[in-house]
Amino acid sequence: MGDPVSSIAEMIRSAFDFMSQATDLRKTRLVMEAAQENRQEEREWARSQVEAEHAHRDRAAQQLVADAREGTRLKVELKHYPIRGGHGVLRSSMTASYPDSRLRPPLVLLLPTGKQVDGVWRSLPRSIETSLMPFEQDTVLAPRLVDRAVTWPHPAFIDHDLGDLATVVVAASVLDDVFELRLGGCNLGGARVQPLHQVVAATLPDPGTWSETQLAVLERTSTNGFRRPEPSNTPGARHRLQKEWATRLAVLVVIAAVDAYHLRHRVGYDEQLGTAAARLSAGFALPVTIPEPSGPLADPVYHLLHTARRCLAAGDRAGAAAIVGRALAGRRVDELQAWHRRLLLELAATGSVVPGAVVRALSRPTASVVGPEPGRRELRENLDVDPNDWWS
Repeated sequence: MGDPVSSIAEMIRSAFDFMSQATDLRKTRLVMEAAQENRQEEREWARSQVEAEHAHRDRAAQQLVADAREGTRLKVELKHYPIRGGHGVLRSSMTASYPDSRLRPPLVLLLPTGKQVDGVWRSLPRSIETSLMPFEQDTVLAPRLVDRAVTWPHPAFIDHDLGDLATVVVAASVLDDVFELRLGGCNLGGARVQPLHQVVAATLPDPGTWSETQLAVLERTSTNGFRRPEPSNTPGARHRLQKEWATRLAVLVVIAAVDAYHLRHRVGYDEQLGTAAARLSAGFALPVTIPEPSGPLADPVYHLLHTARRCLAAGDRAGAAAIVGRALAGRRVDELQAWHRRLLLELAATGSVVPGAVVRALSRPTASVVGPEPGRRELRENLDVDPNDWWS
């Protein structure tokens, strides 16, 4: 029988060794499980990287397709864009010519004629643009000929070029001896965009019936060097005379539209309608009625005085006197602005349609304020106008 103490010690050592081995096995199992988890995580990470790479490649491929489509769309759009220079060229030209937006006149866009129009009338828009150019010198308007055919409204044209530019769009054509003029625009007041609508449809006159006086008027009032053709009874001469008539009629209507815009935005605006009418109406019947501007005006007194001057030019002295009376109703002479007084003196000198007391008061020194009327702004905004009325 062995030593009891040694036996107990051996038993304790054996138990300790067993526990150590169990611990080592447990550690080994934990290490193996951790390694397996790490391998699983690495496989999942690698799989996610592959999936991310595939997704990236898919997105890149989709972007390439989208870019190609957008490039094709832009290429097609620029190929048919109204201005050959592309997006923003017209706007840059306007802002360079008129950096102060407050002094920037309305843009008048003349659309090219359609392919269905007889070739001899293809130059009509250019003729109208040329006849409008003298008005640009007085910052009344800015005429521009559009390079390509346009379906108006043209969203891309509005977004890239017209933006907030006040714009009158003009479409003139002659079909089957009928002169047609359509007007539209954007940023003129009321609705932001006004579609084209017909304002003139007139049969071309027969120049063979025009008198020497009428032909002389056309020459005398020409702004583009017009001279009557000789002989005047050939088809080419007939066309030239008809184009001059159509051009002046178009200018008259465009000026009426531009005047209507300025009358809502500027005080002391010198209306051009009388000038345009004088270049056509002398000896010619007008196939169109020019409506009076509706809605609030920036300077109603000055507009009435201009209306009186047009009445006087047409030989209606009584009508002119009545309109002058309306303009002066409830006003003292010393309340009038310098431009009111100047036009009143002109009317008094040419037509005797201004009351004598007013003429005498105009001759006296006055402390009249030279500036906008009280309570009005030189540039009116947020006008309360009818969006269905083009002249608004």
